[in-house]
Amino acid sequence: EIVRTKACCELPEFPLNSTSSLIISNFITENDDNDDDDGESSGKNLTELENCHENLRNSAHHDSFIMHQSMTTLFISSIAMGLACFLFIPILKVFHNEHRNRWYSVGTFFWSLTLIQLIESILYVLTSTSLIYFTMDFIHLDQNQFNWTRFGYFLFFYWIEFLYMQSFGHFLLILAGDRIQIFMVLVQIFITILFVFNGHFIILERLGNPWAIKISNFLASRYINNGVLYAFYGLDRCDNPSTEYSVMLHKYSVDVEKIFENLKPVFRNMLFLRLMTMICMWIRFSFKGKVTKMHRDLMANDDLFPVENYDPDGRQTSKSLNGRQKRKRSVKVRFTTRIKPDAETKFEDFCRGKIHIAWRTLSLFGERMIRESPSLVKMTNPKLILRNLNGQFRFGTLNAVMGTSGSGKTSLLKVLNGRWKTYLSAESGIYISKYTPTRICFISQEISGHLLPGLTAKQSLIYAAKLKNIAERLYGQSYGKIDYEEIATNLLDELDINHTASTFVDYCSDGERKRLALALELTSLRMPNLICIDEPTSGLDSNSAAIEIRCLQKLVRRHLITLVVSIHQPNTEILQMFDQIYCLARGGVCIYSGTAGKIAENLGKVPEINLPDSCSCTVVTEKLMKYSCLSNEDPIVQKLCQLSDQIILNEEIREEEFDDDVVAVDDGIQLNRPRFSLTSFWFLFFRNLMYQKNYLWLETVSYIVLYIYHGYLLRFVFNQKSVHTSGCVNLDEDFNHLSTARLQEQIDLVNNTCYTILMNSFFLLIFLVQSSFALTKEFVYFFNEHRNGWYSTMSFYLVKAGYEILSLIPIILLYNYIVDVFEPIQPGIYWWMVILTFLGVLVVQGQSHLFALLIGSNFIVLIVVAFSNFFTWFVLSNTFNPIEEMHYGYQFFAQFSVLRFINEALFQLQYGFGRCNSNEISVVLYKMMLPRDEQGQYFYHCLRMLIFQIVFYRSIALGVLIFKCNPRQNRQKRGRRIRESFRQRQSLRSDQLDTFIPGMSAWEQEFNIRTYQL
Repeated sequence: EIVRTKACCELPEFPLNSTSSLIISNFITENDDNDDDDGESSGKNLTELENCHENLRNSAHHDSFIMHQSMTTLFISSIAMGLACFLFIPILKVFHNEHRNRWYSVGTFFWSLTLIQLIESILYVLTSTSLIYFTMDFIHLDQNQFNWTRFGYFLFFYWIEFLYMQSFGHFLLILAGDRIQIFMVLVQIFITILFVFNGHFIILERLGNPWAIKISNFLASRYINNGVLYAFYGLDRCDNPSTEYSVMLHKYSVDVEKIFENLKPVFRNMLFLRLMTMICMWIRFSFKGKVTKMHRDLMANDDLFPVENYDPDGRQTSKSLNGRQKRKRSVKVRFTTRIKPDAETKFEDFCRGKIHIAWRTLSLFGERMIRESPSLVKMTNPKLILRNLNGQFRFGTLNAVMGTSGSGKTSLLKVLNGRWKTYLSAESGIYISKYTPTRICFISQEISGHLLPGLTAKQSLIYAAKLKNIAERLYGQSYGKIDYEEIATNLLDELDINHTASTFVDYCSDGERKRLALALELTSLRMPNLICIDEPTSGLDSNSAAIEIRCLQKLVRRHLITLVVSIHQPNTEILQMFDQIYCLARGGVCIYSGTAGKIAENLGKVPEINLPDSCSCTVVTEKLMKYSCLSNEDPIVQKLCQLSDQIILNEEIREEEFDDDVVAVDDGIQLNRPRFSLTSFWFLFFRNLMYQKNYLWLETVSYIVLYIYHGYLLRFVFNQKSVHTSGCVNLDEDFNHLSTARLQEQIDLVNNTCYTILMNSFFLLIFLVQSSFALTKEFVYFFNEHRNGWYSTMSFYLVKAGYEILSLIPIILLYNYIVDVFEPIQPGIYWWMVILTFLGVLVVQGQSHLFALLIGSNFIVLIVVAFSNFFTWFVLSNTFNPIEEMHYGYQFFAQFSVLRFINEALFQLQYGFGRCNSNEISVVLYKMMLPRDEQGQYFYHCLRMLIFQIVFYRSIALGVLIFKCNPRQNRQKRGRRIRESFRQRQSLRSDQLDTFIPGMSAWEQEFNIRTYQL
């Protein structure tokens, strides 16, 4: 344990410290760095002199707190900005609606919110300060006594830091608007500036850059850090303040006489930021109507928006948008017009009207059970979404699943589409047609998840046709003869949306987007024949809804398709378009199944329902919807359920017809399982390129600017002469008598080491956020397309990972060219820096994909996890407390820190490979407890560990992706085998109990004592 010492001159300050109060050793608080003004020191006694190793270790202990303070500042800044964003956004939405309705002014809202957040900030900072104070054991500074003054200083300066960063967070959020990624770019820019110019991580006074010092003084965050340093090193630390001073405070230019006076620039900047935030809010919300009107006027001029149209030869030709102007194009009909042969037409006529899918005693549990697909017989009051349903749909029909909200319409559609199999009861039975394979498709209510932005309607259809017809193109009868443009044109005409061919999908109306989503699924030459659409008329007016249903009606008449749509409350005109109505009531029970014209007849069979003699269809429909709002325990609902089951099972079909048309499938309809294809990889790559170019160009440019800005910022601050300092120390030198030149060399080592750490840390942090956000946004498109059989999981993952890496390679080359200042001391180090950055990017990409897949679309949790992961690896990067001195648990987790092996490899390149003589040691490598490696064996070990991390994180991410997007199949068969195996074991166990033992018999598990007389 390190004893308290006084040093007459400060040792080299290397930023090899810990950033976590749970990892930093308590001996940080046990070092005293006060110095007498007259230069006298108790260290003159030979018995109190420390050797070389002890000096280096004591130096690291002082630096640990400096780094801890820098990381605490960074952590508080991130928390303050994060709370400013994620707590401010929902409040802004409420304010926008209330302010638009003239409830109150912008100033009233802003200043009241500021007062509330002021109170909240005190609670946040009080909790954080208490954790830091006690986990760091600061009470050792005061002989294990609680020092209220010291605690108050920490609390005050941390609170000012929190408010200051919160002000920046609000201002940046208003500037970014609704784009969360732009906000994250702005936050990372500011955090980089804060970390570089806080005056503690990099000692700016030693760089000889006056502009860096001016920027640091203008930002004024260094004065907050000075106050924290004073609370630790200056407050009640020196025995005689009149004759002693703190070397640490002197080194970081802390003016103890102006600790509070220097906070004036902080309060000035804080007030300015708050006022600018309020002004920007006033401009944004008070003039938004004018801005929106001007934006719409610009959007109306279609010629201002050039887009890329796809050419059948693979070229792209620039054409302008023509809005909703209808164009009649004459397309030469070739092989892929899909003129149906006579045999196919006869087969469709044969199948039309026959049962396509049926279900019997179908029950769906509302929550996952311990046992998969349990039986309802042994359960009491189970929570069910669907309850004992019977029904069937026929080929070539348009079917509506009606019911009130919460009746289970969407759940039934998902079950019919092969999903939620493990939630079905053991008694549930699914039957499908035996005449033709069932090809399923599901279109969710949220249409935006089906339409990839950045593409026009025609481009979307062309790429969909390419992806869905790969097997036909390579192995089918249409080998090499598919005209994708004609497929797209025909579908646009068939669904009456040909006027949107050159319109971006983002700018289409809701009705057009719904029909376009359906058209995407019909681009396959082998169309899906069981299509489930969730709420296709939601958000549409009555006229648009009628057009939507009429288009669906034409499809089922023209093709052998079974369409099942859920609909909430249709009008009479729309209701008459459906071939069959399947109505559900609360509790998941069916109260009617049949045509729209027989609803009145069916309701009239229940005596409790009184219908007028001559009532319109509207009245009958409203009556049916009224009973659908009742619970399944209502007597009338129960009678309607019995009546509908009787009609379905007895009157609607004959048993012979049912057995002839369908066959039972134990595990329901099989999901689409597309195989991996390099062709799909190629098509997905170019589609993703257009998506990035036309839709994500602003985010892409912002991140590129952020990477380049970070590199030039480091070069602007850093003095290139510092790299020539070797950091080699002769073991025979006296560490207690250091010259001014030697002290300057030590400061150069500090800045050079900080530069090396920041060089890759922030680059990887930027990419971590960028990659996590990108996958989260694109995963919803992949999930819908993969579920409908467009392409395989591996195709998507390879395209996603490959495109990100390929697009980042030029940035990696340029960035390392900018930050490479080590070429004079190590020729050829540039390419090693590129390799290390590239390997680090691959590791971070695997981590970001894993986080995005596990967390999903919750951006708040995603950002918290991403930053927490980065701080954890930063702590375990071996650039602060040596890993070898930590607990073995931390040593194990440090094996998975990407920053550790990148930093160790870079330090080996700079200070290893024989840079020091045989009688010298490298101070940097010694403090990191790295081996003296002349041959570079440990350097190559770092490369191997980075490759291991790439494989490790990517394997887990790919496994999670496959598990989420490929649900387990054949669960009913598996459960049946398990139950049969269990019964066999029970039977075998009973047979084994039927044995005879002298003196005792075991018969049916009853034991009787027998007496024998000899």
